[in-house]
Amino acid sequence: RTALINQAVTRWLDPDVELVDSGVEWIGKIPKGWEVRKVKYMIDWIQIWPFWSMIKSEFVTVSGYKMYWQENLIKSSFEEWNKYVNEEKYRELEKYSIKPGDILISMMWTIGKCEIVPYWIKEWIIDSHLIRLRISEKKCLNRFFQLIFSNSWYVKEWLSINSKWSIMSWLNSTIIKTTDLVIPSIAEQQKIDDFLTRYNEKIENAASK
Repeated sequence: RTALINQAVTRWLDPDVELVDSGVEWIGKIPKGWEVRKVKYMIDWIQIWPFWSMIKSEFVTVSGYKMYWQENLIKSSFEEWNKYVNEEKYRELEKYSIKPGDILISMMWTIGKCEIVPYWIKEWIIDSHLIRLRISEKKCLNRFFQLIFSNSWYVKEWLSINSKWSIMSWLNSTIIKTTDLVIPSIAEQQKIDDFLTRYNEKIENAASK
């Protein structure tokens, strides 16, 4: 599955597709008609997490307003949580609340893990170690962005090289914004997403059996 997703989001699904020079040495050739764009030209805005001092442990409760944190992102589950803040703290941090369709990216340890906020989310805020961004719908589909950011070999390589710190790997908004992505037309993005959705269903059915 991983191999097919990487193939689909970097070389399309046709093994005989015509390839042209991307203009970026370390990316190499890309399908004709696709283009290389930096993330900063594809987003409406990007926001880093709130300062940790704003959500110290004494502000965390067992009920109230949910906090979405990195462990949830790593597990690809928006249904598991054990952190909350009270209404007063939520109102203070309301600008960090997530909206359906937002993209969340992990910044530490499992760097580059990328998920789309589902439609049913209500009044959640992000914890530290997460970056939130919103994609311009005219430039890239949310689902395609999530697929290519999470699975393409060249994005993983870029993040690995640029996130090296003395103790641990760490991303910041500048690294995210300067990441190059190879992007087809919106119509082709939709075709790839549809194909991978059908393929993934087959994989899940086989795994269940």
